[in-house]
Amino acid sequence: MHVLVKLFCLLMLTLALAFVNLQQIIWMSVVLVAAALTVDTKTLVSMMVRIRWLLLILALMYAFSTPGEYIPLWGLPLRPTYEGLLLGLTQLLKMVIMLTGLSVVLATTSRSMLIGGLYQLLLPLRCIGLDAERFAVRIWLTLYYAEIRKQTIRQHAKGLDFNQLFTLSEQMTPSTSQDRITIEVHRMKRRDYVLMLFIALYLLALGAM
Repeated sequence: MHVLVKLFCLLMLTLALAFVNLQQIIWMSVVLVAAALTVDTKTLVSMMVRIRWLLLILALMYAFSTPGEYIPLWGLPLRPTYEGLLLGLTQLLKMVIMLTGLSVVLATTSRSMLIGGLYQLLLPLRCIGLDAERFAVRIWLTLYYAEIRKQTIRQHAKGLDFNQLFTLSEQMTPSTSQDRITIEVHRMKRRDYVLMLFIALYLLALGAM
């Protein structure tokens, strides 16, 4: 599957979340998480661990700030509502679905192919002066050096406190340089266009229901 089709599917998945109910969202999250665990467990687990506190805060904000019927068994003065819990669960699952889709794209696409897809996506913007090639190269370098920084910190982070880790991160410079950057750009095939058209028509039908 072409990388542009993957990005298009991710976009359509995000848009489809506006037209589904909670039961459908639950089924979508179960199916997508199962698929993502089959493809690459490490990528999905790492992504979810990084945003676990954001998901928790998001759910609590909806639970305690949404007007509705208060839960009677909650003994504290500040009580969540049933509507808030449902809305918080809905938004939490939507975030999980989007991040799960993103993890599948990242797990099945190399860095050079992903940047190549973004390059193809930005090519039409050359008419307004955007240098798609320079933009793609900058993204590639950002991801490359971020990965090197992360690996270096892991090697030296044992036994260091937060302040020492921050100092190490500020003083560290990547020891590896890249003389050549490879960006894979592939032509879209007929089946890729057909798949994108089918997904777009399905989303339109879903929105009309």
